[in-house]
Parts: sequence; C-alpha cells; structure tokens
Amino acid sequence: MLNTQKLMAPSPESQELNLLSIDGGGVRGLSALYVLKQVMAHVNEKAGNEKPLEPYEYFDMIAGTSTGGIIAIMLGRLQMSVQESIDTYLRLADTVFSKIHYLPVNLRLNTQGRLNHQALEEAIRNILRDKGLPEDTKLKNDDKYACKVAKDLARRLQEVSTESDKTAKEFYYEHRHALGGEEPRYFRFTVERGLEKVGLDESSKKGRIIEATKEYLNDGEVFDKLEKCAERLAQRQTKIKSRRTKDKVLDADFRKGKSFVTRGSLTRQMDRFSGASGEDLEEAHTYLMYGLGGMGKTQLCRDYYRRHRSEFDMLLWVDASTQTSMDNDLLKLARTWRKKEDILEVISWLSTTSSTWVLVLDNISSDSAPKVNNYLPATPKDCLIIMTSLSNSLQSLATAGTLEIAQMTQDEAIDLLFAAAEKKLEHCSESERIEATSLVEKDLGRVALAIDLAGSYIKNQVMSIAEYQRYFRDDTGRLEQLSSAPKQTMTGYTKSLLNAWTISFEAVLNAEQDARYAAGLLHFFSLLHSNQIPTQILLESWNTVRQRGSKHRLAHNIPLVEEAVAEIVIKQYIRASVNFLADYSLVTVARDSSQWPRYVSMQPMVHKLVYDWAREKSSNEDGLDYRYRAISTMALALEPRGLGHGRYRCEIVSHIEHLISSHKGSFFAMPFEPLTCFEYAFTFADVYSEAGFPRKAMSLLEPLCSETLGHLPHDIPRYAQALRQLARNYFDLGKPEKALKYRREAFEKLKSLVSRESLLLLSCRGELSDSLQDMGSHNEAFTIRRDVYDTLQDFWRHEEYLPEMRRASRRLANSYKTRGDNEMASEILHKAIDAQQKGEHNRHDDHEYLISLSELAQASEVKGDPREAIRLYEKILTTRTDGNHNVHDVLAAKEDVANIYSTHHQFQRALSLRQEIVQTWKELHDEMGDDHPNFLSAMFNLGKSLADTENYEGSLAEHEKVLKIRQQRLGEDHLFTLRSKQEKAYTLRRSKELAKAFVIFQEVSSCCEKILTQRHNDEPKDTFAKSQKTVGSCRTILRLSTADTGESWDVDYDEYHRIVAQARNEMTTTLRDQGELDKAILARKGLLEDQKNLDPDFCSESTLWIMYELIRDYVENKQDKDAKRIGERALKLQKQYLGDRHRLTCDIMIVLSRICRKENSEESCRYAIELLESACAIQITNEWWPESIKSAQTIWKTWRRLHDKDRVVEAKSRLEGLEAKCGDHGGAAHKS
Repeated sequence: MLNTQKLMAPSPESQELNLLSIDGGGVRGLSALYVLKQVMAHVNEKAGNEKPLEPYEYFDMIAGTSTGGIIAIMLGRLQMSVQESIDTYLRLADTVFSKIHYLPVNLRLNTQGRLNHQALEEAIRNILRDKGLPEDTKLKNDDKYACKVAKDLARRLQEVSTESDKTAKEFYYEHRHALGGEEPRYFRFTVERGLEKVGLDESSKKGRIIEATKEYLNDGEVFDKLEKCAERLAQRQTKIKSRRTKDKVLDADFRKGKSFVTRGSLTRQMDRFSGASGEDLEEAHTYLMYGLGGMGKTQLCRDYYRRHRSEFDMLLWVDASTQTSMDNDLLKLARTWRKKEDILEVISWLSTTSSTWVLVLDNISSDSAPKVNNYLPATPKDCLIIMTSLSNSLQSLATAGTLEIAQMTQDEAIDLLFAAAEKKLEHCSESERIEATSLVEKDLGRVALAIDLAGSYIKNQVMSIAEYQRYFRDDTGRLEQLSSAPKQTMTGYTKSLLNAWTISFEAVLNAEQDARYAAGLLHFFSLLHSNQIPTQILLESWNTVRQRGSKHRLAHNIPLVEEAVAEIVIKQYIRASVNFLADYSLVTVARDSSQWPRYVSMQPMVHKLVYDWAREKSSNEDGLDYRYRAISTMALALEPRGLGHGRYRCEIVSHIEHLISSHKGSFFAMPFEPLTCFEYAFTFADVYSEAGFPRKAMSLLEPLCSETLGHLPHDIPRYAQALRQLARNYFDLGKPEKALKYRREAFEKLKSLVSRESLLLLSCRGELSDSLQDMGSHNEAFTIRRDVYDTLQDFWRHEEYLPEMRRASRRLANSYKTRGDNEMASEILHKAIDAQQKGEHNRHDDHEYLISLSELAQASEVKGDPREAIRLYEKILTTRTDGNHNVHDVLAAKEDVANIYSTHHQFQRALSLRQEIVQTWKELHDEMGDDHPNFLSAMFNLGKSLADTENYEGSLAEHEKVLKIRQQRLGEDHLFTLRSKQEKAYTLRRSKELAKAFVIFQEVSSCCEKILTQRHNDEPKDTFAKSQKTVGSCRTILRLSTADTGESWDVDYDEYHRIVAQARNEMTTTLRDQGELDKAILARKGLLEDQKNLDPDFCSESTLWIMYELIRDYVENKQDKDAKRIGERALKLQKQYLGDRHRLTCDIMIVLSRICRKENSEESCRYAIELLESACAIQITNEWWPESIKSAQTIWKTWRRLHDKDRVVEAKSRLEGLEAKCGDHGGAAHKS
C-alpha cells in the first residue's frame, strides 16, 4: 500500500514537504512499486521532464515498514529508479520471501519473523555492492537535502499504512482540514482485490500480484486520483530541486544580522530587479550597484535575496574582488554542485537551465573589473545578475540599469545606530534621539559602516550615545597614532569612517584575558584575502609547532602561540578573540554546527584600514613585523600532513597570493634563517602547483633556484628539489624541453652526492625518463626506466620505497607498450599491484590507490578484458571528480575513459567526455595558454571523436585549429604537425573528399621521406644537429628545432617510418575509394615490399594493417585467391604478434569468411563458420554488440545453407540473445 502526503514545515517561510509511506507485505510489496511506477509516469508527464525524474528527486522522506522498508532504502537511500527497484525486488523474491517460521510467535510467545532474514541481509549486501557502496554503509545520508529514509517515522505511520482501511479513514477524517480540500495533500493507494489470498512468502505468485495491480490502476476513480496526486507533485518539481541544490550552491550567510535595518527607498528600487517593473527582457536583468565602501551594498544584496528567495530557485554568490577569488568561488561551485572541475560548466549551465537564479558578483575591484565580462552567462530572461562595485565603470554591462548606494537617510541611520547598540528606539527619550541625530548627521556622515562600528562600541562599552559622541570628537592624537593619513586631506566620509574605526580598534588593542590575541589575529587576517579566512590555518600552524617542539627555531614566529599550551586552550583563545572582533563589527563569522568560528571575513574597508595600519606600524616596532609573522604562520599551517590535507591547502590560494604580495623582493631577504626561507617559498610554490596555478608557482621557484646555492651552498638536495618542482610546472605549462633541462640539471647535481640506491636519486631519474619519453627519446627513457626498476627490486619489502616502485613499474610498462610488448607490460603491472595490496593501505580516493587502479585497468585492457578495464577507468573518474582532485588529474582520468570508449566503439560517450575536456581547457586558457600540448591533444582527440560520430565538418574545424598552432609552434616537419595533417586527411577521406585527402597524404609522405633521406647525408642541414646513437640502442635520434623558439625536440626516426607507411597506405586506400583498383594494388604491394626493410618478420601492427588493406583491394578487384592467400598469412602473423583478441584479427577473419562463403563448398562454408565464431567471440568480449549480431546472423545463414537444422536452431537462439543484449546496452550507441 502506498501513501503520499504533503506536510507544511514548521516555519512559515519554509516549503512544503513530500512524504512517501510504503506498507510491508512481503512479496506483495511488488504491488506498491508498480503503483509508484504509474504515479511517477504521470508526474513526469505533467512536469514535462525531458529526462524522467525518480522518487528520491520528488520526496523529502520515504518511509516503510517491514519489506516496505527495503523498498524505502532502495528508492531513498540508494536513489534507485522505480524500475531498478522492481527488477531488484523480483530477484529477491524467491530467496528472501521464503517462509522459515510458520507461526508468528515461538514457544515462549516471543514474536519471530516468518521471512528469511539471513537471505535478506545478504541480498541487501549484494545491492550495496552493485551500487559500488561498502557493505557497512549507514542508513543516514550526510547530504542535508537528500531524500531521507526514516525508520522512526515509519513506525509512527504504521498504524495508517498497515492497519485496515477503517484506520486510514479515521486518520483522514481527523486531519481532513489539513489534508483535504480543493488541493488535497494526502493520497492512499491500496490494491483491494486480487491479493487477498497471496501470502507474504508466496513468491511464486508474482504474476498474479502484477496483474491485480494493473487491473486496479485501470479503474477510473484510481486514475483520477493518480492525476491529482501527479499534479500536486509536479507543481513542486523546481522547488524541490532548488532546495536540495541551495546548500551546495550558496556561499554566503543570509541570516539577518542583529543590526540590519531596512533601507526604504533603496529596498523599493531593488524590488524592481526581479522584473516587477514589467520589462520583458530576452536576457536576465543585469544591475550594477555602486557606491563608496561601507555604504551597505553587500547587506542590501543579502536582504534582497532573503525577501525574494521564493521567486528564485538558487543563488550563486561570488567574491569578485580579485581574479583568483572569482576563479576559486566558481570552481568551488563547479566541484560541489556540478561535480566538475570546470568553471565554464557552471556558466554554460546557467545559460541554458530552466531554473531561475540570482548571480551576485560582489566587491568588484579595479583589478578584477576587466575580467568580469568573462563570467557573465548568456542569461535566460527570468534570472538576475547583481554586480557591486565602488564605481560605475561597469555600467555598460548593466543592461537593466544602475543603482547608486549613498549615505543612509536620517531615519535609517538612527535605526541602524540603535540596532547596533541593541537599544530599543521606542524606549529612548527625546534627548537621546536628538543626540543620536547629531551623532549620525554631524559625526558619522550617515555612513552605514561607521554607524555600525559606533553602535557596536556603545553596546560593548556600556556607554551612552552622548558619551560616545564626546569621545568621538575628542580625537586629539588618535588619528595621528593609528594612521599617517594627513587630516587636511580627509573628506567627511573618510574622516568619519576612520575615526569610528580607530575608536573600535583601540578597544581591540586593549583586549584582555582570553581575547588578548584579538589584535594579533586582526593583523594576521588583514594580510590575507578579506573573504572566507579559515581559522583552521591557526590550528594547523599551532599543531606544526607542537610537533616540532616548543624550542623549535620557528615557534616564536606564531602570533598566537607564546608558550606550549593544550589544544583546548588554543581553541578557547581563538574563539574568544574572534568573538571579540565580531562583537565590535570588525569581522563577520561563519560558524559550524558546534558554533566554532570556521570562517572569518572582513568588510573590505575595515580590511584595508587594518592592513594600512599594520604596514605602517610594522616597520616601527622591534622584533619580527606582522608580515613575516603571518608568512611564517601560513607556511607552517601548510605542511602536508595527513589524509585530505591537500584539499585544505588548495582552498586558500587567494589568501597565499594576498599574503605574498605584502613581501617585495627575494624570499631570502626575510629575517629568517636561509633554510627557513627556502622552506617557506617552496611550500607556497607547492600549494600553487597542487591547486593548478603553475605560473604562480614558477614566479617563486625560478628566483629560488637561482638564489639557493648562494645562500645554501652545501644543500644540493634542496636545490635539486626546487629544480624538480620547477620542471614539473614547466611540464604542466606544455614546455617539455624546459622540463627536460631542469631535470637533467637536478640529476647531474645529485648523482655525485648520493648513492645509486638513494630514493631521491631514483625518483629524479624516473622524472628524467618521463621528459625523455615526452621528447621522443624512447630508447634512452627505456634504458633509465629498466635500470631504476631493476635497482628497486631489492626494496620491495621497504614501505618507503613502494610508491616509487609503483611509479617505476608504470613507467617501464608504458615503455614496453610503446615497443609493442604488451605481455611484458602486463606482467610488470600485475607485479606492482600485488605489491600495493601487500604493502600500503590507502583510502579509496587516495592518489596512489587510484594510480594502482589505473595500472589494473591497463593490465585488463592488455589481456583482453575491456569490460573490467572500462569499469575501473569509470571508477577512477568518478572518484577523482567527487573527491575534488587536481584538475589535471581529473582531465587525465576523463581522457583515459574517453580513449577506451573510443577503442570499443562507444563513440558518442567518448565524444561527450572529450567535449567536456576541451571546455575545461578553455577555462584554463589564461593560465595555460592556447599552445599547451595537452590542450592541443584534447582538441585533436575531439576532432577524432567528431569524425567517429560522422560530424566531419566539426572534426575538420578542430583539426584545422590544432594544425595551425602546431605549424607555428613546432614547424612543418615536426611529428605532431604531421600527425595533425594526417588526421585531417583521414577525416577528408571519410567524408568522401578523396582528392583533397590524397594531396595531404602525399604531402605528409614526401615530408617524412625527405627527413629520412637526410639521415644518410654526411652533412646535416641547418635545421638538424648531428645524428647520435643512444646508449644501448642502434636506433638513431633526430633533433628538430621548433619554428619560433629554437628549442630542440628529440624524435626517433622510427616514428617517421611509421608515419610515412601510414600516409602511403592511406594514399593507396584513397586510390581504391576512387575506383583505381589496379593502381591501388600495385602501390600497396610496393609499400608491403618496402616494409620488409624495416620489418623483415612482418610483425609490426602497421605492416599487418597494410596486408589487411591489400586483402580488401584484392576482394574488390575480384582476385579472391590472392586475397585468401594473403589473408591466411596475415591471420597467422596477427595471432602470433598482436594476439587473438585484437581488432585487426577480427577484421581479417571476417574478410576471409566472406571469401570462403563465396566458394560455396561445404568445406569452405564450415571454415567460414569457424572464422566467424572466432570473430564473434572477440566482438562479444569487447562488447561490439552490433558487429557481433552481424557475425551471428551470417553464422545462422551459413548453417541454413548447409541444411543443418540443429545448428540452425542453436545459431538462431544465440542471435536472439545477442539482439536482446544489444538492446539492453543501447545498441545504437555502440554503432561503429
């Protein structure tokens, strides 16, 4: 039985709640699921949902009793669809709903379950495993707005949902005023006929349950009730979605402050923002609010949303004071809401969503103003953008108007003063009102911030308004002591605000007891970014000092720590000091559920005043000034300790940037020991790198590398550490040649100082091999990787060596894969995974654990288990996306998944992922640039996916962009440029532009042949250095110079041999497509003959592809005997060198089977079937469903030709099974 209810939440401002209650009934619970399926079908139809939504997206709480509780868990906690739940329930029926007790009580008259509880527990474990959840998953969902599953509520509803209809009617009569009426809130669905004789445990009667339920749903009255229920649910679709989204999207505190007052005229003008003015704009209403600091712009925005939140589905609040803060806020929204590492994803979604929203870009400064236009969505008309700024310079972007925020009116100012002072205006005397009027008019200038500061001071000092006014006017020496600003240059605005601030600041300087650190904290906060400063910085910093010992050389630099104290005392100091500052309106605080001050923010004007004061006074005091105390505090807080610490480090990039800007000059000029200076600079650079800001990291690392040996002449390991970090950032910026230079230098510095087995040296050599591999020096990279791997074999049992051992295994396996030795690559990867399982115990989202999963996926792919490889790659991607990992790690995971989708013909899925990858790279444009190799590679792969989905125009556009950049950056002769040309030509050939394709293939081939010819010249050309042999290899390396920088790239000649072979092969195929078969066959035979010089054993993949194309040439030219002869030889070589699961093996088998079927003899037909059986097995293994169906159809037809009835029936049965499986897997999506 099914009950749906709509209940009002306690607060009149809050929204209605949807409750779903499901009765038990053993196997009869299936009936409730079929009723719910029909309800949801009506709801989705009424709401016009393009993608059907499920119960967990509509109901706030789902409750159930007995087996109804199982359904509630599936629908609510596991967020399964109704159909998934039905399928699962049907699977559970025979095992769970089997009677184990025939009586409801035992001999002691204790109740006992009559169903198989052990089978039920095991079934639930299986469901959790299928959903990828641990078996000990809790019923409670931490997501505040997720659908709840409540057993307590279930017990309370039991008397309604499980007793007789009489009880239900009594319940409805008792609450009829709340639940009935024109808009009913309570709906009960009970299948009344057909289930009377079905017991809880009669799983064999599932068919009768389904039929009885369908008959019930066909009843006219039931249909009308279904319609009404669906209408009520559909009305709340957007509200439910937005409420569950808000907690993830909102990044500001919208509770009304104690001192907030309504700004009459301004409030009325802002009320027109949401379209009350009657304007019908095609785009969102975009407004600019501008005015001097402290006038209340931010508070007015918050008040507007509080009053109008029912008109919008969501709010996005972005701190726009700096470029970095804008990026961080939008990236945070992308991660927590859209589960993406892509700012453009948020902006794009806002441009297309049907939901309504408000976007506030707060505190736009002169620095961030030029970039604001990049963050404005192409907005739908029912949405709103509000920009706040000190000036009206952005009025051109304000399509709906501007609003100047000036001084408050007299009445508003008086209201604010009394509210901040916590005085009741209605209880004040006439003289007090006159004093208040005089203070706000003559002294405070009706400036909101100054009035708030004054009122807070009056409250905390327990003084009258008149006393404050006298103190305010008696400013002799106060401004001179706290500010160097000349009094004669001050306007009334700045003087009133500055004087009010100095009075409050004096109170902070004189704070006592637990709040005595308030001034030090305020100074520290002023050196960071003004918004969302985590107090965790202070705790982490204190913890570092505690671990190092109170006598450590850095302990005295912590502004909060003067002596070794317990953590509870430190927390009390922080809490008391922050509360003191908040009481005086100098900071605002965001607290967690335990009221701990988690984040602190400062009003920008207060932030600037404190910062200016600290900067002036720091140079006049003895000892360490505030800037260096702050730098020390931050650096010690950022030491990478413990799991999850990296995420915390990445959250505070904008604070580090603001802090470092306060220090001009070399880090070694700070008043610390040289080693300490190095550690601080390196820590900040490391955080920049981890957060995805390599240019910022390099701005610290480059001077650090140039200065380290001058200050630390004997500390070579740290110098090498800085070089390696600098190399990583150059690599991230797409400059592998620079990365190689610094990695070589680090290796040369270290090799004479440390032993060959040193972990530091082994790690350095591994990174050097990466750069060599990237630059095309595959053999030199392989030599280093083999040596590092062999050296590490003696250290398998040493825990500290295991991470490097895994990295060495991955590197060597990749080198073997490059060489075509997949068997050796798989062996090495499995050995590494075994070591991982025996050694460390990593979290499921730990970086090293995910790398191990990647190794396992590679091994699965190599050994021919694509289903497992896809599952692992998808798991890695999900974990990295949900875990807020580094953006580059997420992009790499997406590319891995896209590659395997593409390999196994899931072209549409590969395309979607590659579009996301390119979109993310565009967002990283300012940091990485247009010519970053990974960005170019992403566009290149996107072009291939567009071609795979037959969007040839889009594919050519992407390839043209990549080709143009590579020509300018690398030159016409570079391998990557040639590959871009070749892919462009391949797309042209697929789009039937054969003549254009042929010309480009010819250009590529000629260019490669020219380079290969120069290899044998005694005198190299200007663009080439002398050829050199790599150590332990007979392969010759070619050194090319880039077109615009003169930087060199090392490339193997074999790469050019492969490209020229591919180009000539494609030229020949183009001839065949043009109908010139004789020329094609002649050219292909010549190409195959040339391959003998490079591949005498005919074992390379490129040679076998040429043979395959020659087979097709012969078939089209009706030379079946020649085709069969070459085909059998190619098949033998293919199985020997590429394995019997390779795509090419399958294609050769299919072509050979066609030739055999043409011969039409029984022997040839049976051989054709044998070939097709093998091909079909490969296709099924790789999940190439449409191709496997074609093979199965051909097998069936061939057996019919042979009149073998038994085999015909068997083949027909398999064909039908494959067709069903293809439908289950969305066969069209797998179309080749």
